[in-house]
Amino acid sequence: MKKFFMALLCCLFIPMLAFADKTYDTDVVVVGAGASGVTAALQAAELGAKVVIIEKLPSLGGGTICSGLTVVGSDQQNKYGFHQFTDKSYVFKKIMDYNHYAGVAPIVSKFINESNNSYEWLKKHNVKFDPIFLYTYLEDPAWHPLTGHCAGMLKSLIEEFKKYNITALTETPGKSLIIKNGKVAGVIAESEEDGKVTINAKSVIIATGGYGGNPDMVKKYAPFKGFSVNKGSKFRVGDGINMALSAGADTHNIGLMQWHDPMPKTDIGRATRSGFNEPFFWVNKEGKRFMDETYRMLWAYSGNASLNQPDGVVIKLLDAATVKHITDNGGALYGVHDLKPNNDFNKSVEMDVQGNKVVKANSIKELVQKLNKNYGFNMDEATLQATIKQINDSYANHEDSQFFKNRQYLREFKTAPYYALVTYPAFLGSVGGIKVDENAAALDADNKAIPGLFVVGLDSGGMLYGDTYNIVSAGQTLGWAVNSGRFAAIKAVDEMKK
Repeated sequence: MKKFFMALLCCLFIPMLAFADKTYDTDVVVVGAGASGVTAALQAAELGAKVVIIEKLPSLGGGTICSGLTVVGSDQQNKYGFHQFTDKSYVFKKIMDYNHYAGVAPIVSKFINESNNSYEWLKKHNVKFDPIFLYTYLEDPAWHPLTGHCAGMLKSLIEEFKKYNITALTETPGKSLIIKNGKVAGVIAESEEDGKVTINAKSVIIATGGYGGNPDMVKKYAPFKGFSVNKGSKFRVGDGINMALSAGADTHNIGLMQWHDPMPKTDIGRATRSGFNEPFFWVNKEGKRFMDETYRMLWAYSGNASLNQPDGVVIKLLDAATVKHITDNGGALYGVHDLKPNNDFNKSVEMDVQGNKVVKANSIKELVQKLNKNYGFNMDEATLQATIKQINDSYANHEDSQFFKNRQYLREFKTAPYYALVTYPAFLGSVGGIKVDENAAALDADNKAIPGLFVVGLDSGGMLYGDTYNIVSAGQTLGWAVNSGRFAAIKAVDEMKK
């Protein structure tokens, strides 16, 4: 009997241990362990703060997807002769002209002034960079590519956590803010292992990556209401933004998305995707051409153009001669994802034809019939034929009289079989969110800082932009993540020491 009661007590006691509430007392708590959160945590700890960082996923790193960041005045820009982009006045004016002063000037100014300091700070913490290069001829030499992309950067930064005694809790999503006497004073989180987790802190830094993975929030805030493809992380669901809103934070440009090249609904071969992104011949679902396709090189522009088409549909067309040209000679676009000569583009396309992801036809009539049948379009064959005549005439005359595309990217469309890839508006994430000041402090509707609350990265990124992500000075998403993380950490520690 005694053994029975001991066993019963054990059975009752073990679940209580497993779900016992846990409490931490710290100086700074960071919610989210992507690029902005990891940066904020390390910077705060480096300045002497006691730091706890929480992440809802099983490992640190969050859902960060990136490859490089904006820097102004770097050693590389000087080394390779890009001296104009070391002139902060020039860059500031260029960025503000791009966003028509819809960006917040004090934030843009601080971002530019501190970008090289943040770049050097990353290097000090063992982050490596590849040589700078121009992604396309239309861009500025702002983008500094990371060795190993974001994974490489985050690995280097996270390895520093042990040195600074940063407490990192994974599988621990933040649920709500603790507010005491009008000040944000910590976070309530949940953990399967610990149950309710209370983290009392002098400052909270929210860094959860925006809301691009939350279809309801995308539908609520993004102005385009049709179908769109999320090419970013599905784990960015707006939890940090909603926590800040509950504390009285205001929003700025919250509906702004990082629109990208239009993409198909289903995954296709990498070579197929790259080849159909070549700047040759795009039409909408009515069979009408609608843009200079070379602006695909500035993918935020082609993203905008797709939003203006009926239902956002963009059909990317190639004929057999162009498929062979891309396969033999490589892509016309030289950059991160281009196709090298003698590639397998033709094989990749045929595989996607077999998978019903690319439409193939031996005549224009058959192409229109298949598009209408497979996708529910109502395209008129005569309209597409007229558009094809126009593109072929442009090639013959060495002039695009409709959209004035650079003649080197004009190609005929006359060799069967014909191929079509149906695509839709696509985004990498949300870039609008909580209104902040130049220190990434959250602001309320009266433009007053909410004590103890900072919001960084894509939870607040719309402060840099107007109506479009700035792809001309590329790398601003990660640039803002790193810089805003540092801004918030420095200000939080400064306030803590007062």
